[in-house]
Amino acid sequence: MGARVKLSLWRRHPEGFFASLGILLIAAYVTFHHPPGLTRLGYGEDLGGIELSRIVMADSLDRVGRPDFRTDRFMAPAGANAVYFSWALERDWVGALAWKANPDFPWLYFYFVTSMLVSFVGVFWILGRMGDIKPGARLIIALSATLFNIPRHYKTYHHFEHLIHHWFIIGLFLDAWIWKRVGETRRISTRLALWRLLALQATFT
Repeated sequence: MGARVKLSLWRRHPEGFFASLGILLIAAYVTFHHPPGLTRLGYGEDLGGIELSRIVMADSLDRVGRPDFRTDRFMAPAGANAVYFSWALERDWVGALAWKANPDFPWLYFYFVTSMLVSFVGVFWILGRMGDIKPGARLIIALSATLFNIPRHYKTYHHFEHLIHHWFIIGLFLDAWIWKRVGETRRISTRLALWRLLALQATFT
């Protein structure tokens, strides 16, 4: 009976079925693939510095309401300039808000999980909009870009400053979509070009 229900869902709603299957596989990956000795922070070579950057950002938001890249978290009591930290607007600013709300919240792990989900959903959706790609093939391509991504897999727990891979991945597939539209219509979609510029900007913030 259960197998019949699954088969029926697959036939009647293939897009929803394969999208849900992909999300479940990603959930399983991030559940079983976690840093050794998982704690509030986890483990990583550069984790201390990345965690400190969002704490410094939280201090700046409390003190002046904006980033000022100066902190007394080290070189006390005079403090020091932190402008050459490996800053990332999305990771550190949102992470600072998470720190202010609850310092014990495992922000970087949450950010990693969210990044993978955004990568998968973004690629799966873009492939669907491109047309002529069956849901099963979209699942395989989206999972390949998200899970079987060696740089992503390694950077997750060793170089957190490179964690914003979701915008890079989405940007690549937006490029493919733009060029497909150019081949079909002989013109560049302004809307897609603006989305591509946004993804490019987000990659470097």
